[in-house]
Amino acid sequence: MPRTDELSLATEPPRSPLLRSPVLPLDAHATLVARTRDLAVSLDRVRPLGPAPPAPTPDVVSLAQFQSPFKQQNDRGTCWAFAGAAALEAAYRRKFGTLIDVSEEYVFHMGKAFALSRDEQGNVARPVENNSSLTGFQGSGDIVKKLTENAAPPEDAAPYLPSQQALLDILPVLGLPGAEALVSQEDYDALEFCEQHIPLLARVNARYRAAGWFNTDPTIEAIENTLASGREVVCDVAHLPPRRAAMSCC
Repeated sequence: MPRTDELSLATEPPRSPLLRSPVLPLDAHATLVARTRDLAVSLDRVRPLGPAPPAPTPDVVSLAQFQSPFKQQNDRGTCWAFAGAAALEAAYRRKFGTLIDVSEEYVFHMGKAFALSRDEQGNVARPVENNSSLTGFQGSGDIVKKLTENAAPPEDAAPYLPSQQALLDILPVLGLPGAEALVSQEDYDALEFCEQHIPLLARVNARYRAAGWFNTDPTIEAIENTLASGREVVCDVAHLPPRRAAMSCC
């Protein structure tokens, strides 16, 4: 803690009429905040923002300057969880000017385990009624709604498992020889909520959450209007690979 004489604290600091407590002069306050920020950076608690990309031209609306880097989902069907996490990261940078790294593993777990599996008639499935990070149907844009209901922790609290096999490799640790041994809700919950998958540390450090969301018809106009309002968009996009070039021989 810096000494008060180093901060040029006034001998008789003015008192706030509301708080009735000593108030630092503005220059001393700025010095103290700067030192605190530098200490936080040195401890890797915060990361200073880098230079912003060039501003878009007047006829273009872009939120690219707030986007976090691309990440690799590998062979897992977690694209929608990555999209939700990226939108949340961008929102924090846009609104608060701070860089966060949200755990995609936790977002995926939250979107899957907190959803019921239903049959074709809409009835809750039995004996396994909950969806699972290992199997089951995939999520979609409703992940934004879930991010308003449940906070997510930073990446280092629940690191992303790089492959489907990495998830399967947890089963022997739980005394389950393989996926075929998962027959009850309790079996799936053992994997879903174990320390090797989602540590307790992640649950008690879940701190990042979306403030609101709305669902809309994903027309081009709706997306443009949302971006123009300075809000993030999460949507499903059908990717069509390019056609193979025609081959000819002579």
